Amino acid sequence: MRLNHAFAEETLKVLRTVLKDPERSNDEEPPIIWIHDYHLMVVANIVRRVANEEKLPCKIAFFMHSPFPPYDMIKILPHKDVLLQGILGADLIR
Repeated sequence: MRLNHAFAEETLKVLRTVLKDPERSNDEEPPIIWIHDYHLMVVANIVRRVANEEKLPCKIAFFMHSPFPPYDMIKILPHKDVLLQGILGADLIR
């Protein structure tokens, strides 16, 4: 969880910087944030929550390189809700 929070905070710092760039046109698409793999499953929800609070436009994509585990394995994890809610913060899940 500490890694996810640290990664999310660094991502938000970059997002804030990109959005403040004076060369950025208001007509541009929002920045896309790509999050990769299972060890960062919670990042999308953290970034989404803060981005919404601060009105920072962005698109979030989550990509997992390994196959998603079957529900039989997910349901025994003690923090399954946190993990599943984490990736649901993404606009695109692949």
